Amino acid sequence: MGVVQAINRQSASSPEVVRLLRAFVLRCLQINLSFRAIHVPGSKRVVWLLGHSFIRRGAQRAAVRREGMQLGFLKERVLIKWFGFGGLLWPGVMDKVISLARVESKPDVLVLHAGGNDMGAMSQWDLVRAMKWDVDKIRSLFGGVVIVWSEMIGRITWRWARDMAAMERSRQKLNKLLGAFIRQSGGIVVRHKSLESRLPGYFAADRVHLSVVGTDIFNLDLADGIERALILMGGEACRA
Repeated sequence: MGVVQAINRQSASSPEVVRLLRAFVLRCLQINLSFRAIHVPGSKRVVWLLGHSFIRRGAQRAAVRREGMQLGFLKERVLIKWFGFGGLLWPGVMDKVISLARVESKPDVLVLHAGGNDMGAMSQWDLVRAMKWDVDKIRSLFGGVVIVWSEMIGRITWRWARDMAAMERSRQKLNKLLGAFIRQSGGIVVRHKSLESRLPGYFAADRVHLSVVGTDIFNLDLADGIERALILMGGEACRA
């Protein structure tokens, strides 16, 4: 009898059973991916960009720019894959990773930009803990992957904020905590320094999403992070 069939309907919804099932699925994926994990020198590197609407809008903007959705990287050397999901919350990140792992080539570099939609909806402690936990699981799933953490960008308006100044302090602290964790484990942090000023011209009319100019800056920052990750892996920048 299979693992799933062995769980009756009454127990299937319990948190412990859900946790065990997720662990089982992850292990199966690890075994499957291990057969695809060997990188042949000179072959194409695979880069995933995964996150909420900033990534989705970044892909849309990149598609009409000269550099294209490859962000200037040579398509013969690097394959850039965009996975942006509007409204994505951090608890959904791991589910997206697992779903994509079933159908996509294993990433050598994984750029993550998520968590901003959770600010105010989750406690800072719970959010940081969940992020660290999932980043470790992603590393376990994709052996040798370089994680690029794209810091959460400040907003003129935060959906769940009662105190905008307190929300901004929380964002900065969370970025600092997760950034240190990513660096200590061999990853790359993208800081988006130019967007820290939160100039109105960098934001769309809703004061949450980035404007065309802001998105161009965002994409340039992502490209820089990807370039640093590829160099860290011992390769070339591979940009045109």
